[in-house]
Amino acid sequence: MGIKEIFGAGMAVCLCVAGAHAAGEWRSAAKAAAGAAVKETLPEQAGKAPDSVIAAIGGTTITQADLDSRLNTLIALQQAGLKSDLSDRAKTALKNQLQKSALGDMIDMALLDQVAAKKGIQTSTATVDSGLEPLKAAAKAQGLDFDAFCTNRLGVSSAALTDYLTKKTIAQDILDQEVRDRVTVGDSEIDAWLKANPDSTRAGAERVLRLQKTAAASAEYLAALRAATPVSTP
Repeated sequence: MGIKEIFGAGMAVCLCVAGAHAAGEWRSAAKAAAGAAVKETLPEQAGKAPDSVIAAIGGTTITQADLDSRLNTLIALQQAGLKSDLSDRAKTALKNQLQKSALGDMIDMALLDQVAAKKGIQTSTATVDSGLEPLKAAAKAQGLDFDAFCTNRLGVSSAALTDYLTKKTIAQDILDQEVRDRVTVGDSEIDAWLKANPDSTRAGAERVLRLQKTAAASAEYLAALRAATPVSTP
């Protein structure tokens, strides 16, 4: 898992697609599906006290401090992929841009975490460590240990990054179990894709179609979870 996959917004499945054309099709599908899963009516959070509850999902609450921590983590991951530091102005603009989608993502993660708790699903330490490898490699390249790299270069703690990746991995595991195995792609669908995209290979077409259908199914699954669970944004 690379930095881009860790940073990816929304709950759409982050998978690699062979070929630039296929990757472009997947990004479009993932963006559309993620947008459908996140409410755009979330309230503005500016000026709220850190302990203010900004979302309640069943028995789980999200405070302004939780959202601020998540935004700082997302910005840190974005910065990790850049050669130079983001300016304070750029960080503020990015926070404003990410605020609604980040809160929607946190709500979705809370819903999926509740499903994981009911089903006894946990993610392995090895999986989380693997996801952190790109960041650890970046720290090593700069001659820093991982904790110092996170604190001094990214502006967040290594614990915050690990917590985020753990929750993201658990959420992805739930989606994998609940959605991916139910998705099928028929020969007629592949034939239609190849007719519209003659430069694609059959294997590439199958991958893109599976990813598109998985993204759509993930959005539908999350919408159903939201409908079945009390979610409020006071």
